[in-house]
Amino acid sequence: MVCITPRQVGGSLDKSECSGSLKKVKAIQLILLGLLLLMPGHAQFAERIKEEAEGCAKALLTGNYERVVDLTHPRVVKASGGRQKMIETLRNGLAELRRDGFDFHKVTFGKALNPMKAGNSLVSRIPQTVVMKTPSGQLQRQTSLMALSEDGGKTWFFADLGQITKKQFGEFFPELDLVEDLMFPN
Repeated sequence: MVCITPRQVGGSLDKSECSGSLKKVKAIQLILLGLLLLMPGHAQFAERIKEEAEGCAKALLTGNYERVVDLTHPRVVKASGGRQKMIETLRNGLAELRRDGFDFHKVTFGKALNPMKAGNSLVSRIPQTVVMKTPSGQLQRQTSLMALSEDGGKTWFFADLGQITKKQFGEFFPELDLVEDLMFPN
């Protein structure tokens, strides 16, 4: 860092004055950093992502499949045959599971990663734990959801990363190739 003081411009350099200027610059930098941290930003999105994911899980547990599809990324919905087909598949598939003695018991979420910018999107990963009732007890599965916003964080869509391979992820979301390792850390 270069320190230019009023006296230096006139030809002499006073080191104590330079030291004082550096302290002022550092104080201003700390104030600006503090203001940036207080501004709504990506950390605030992590809380919203968790709330939206919890809303999606609640919709699944209560049979509101329309809401589940609304929160599912449109490319996943399209690949599932469209909105109505996905709703029917969820309704029929889960009814069949229940007849066989299986049912979703609980879905919980960890802390979402602060979103990263990838092209025109914000993308994050949120860990989830799914507990299912089975005829022989309970089954617990840990996986993650990808959260993706294409409107600056106003709307979040989800894709279950436990239901997709890294290769399929690249095919569904080629513009997110820079975050593949974030989505699939293992």
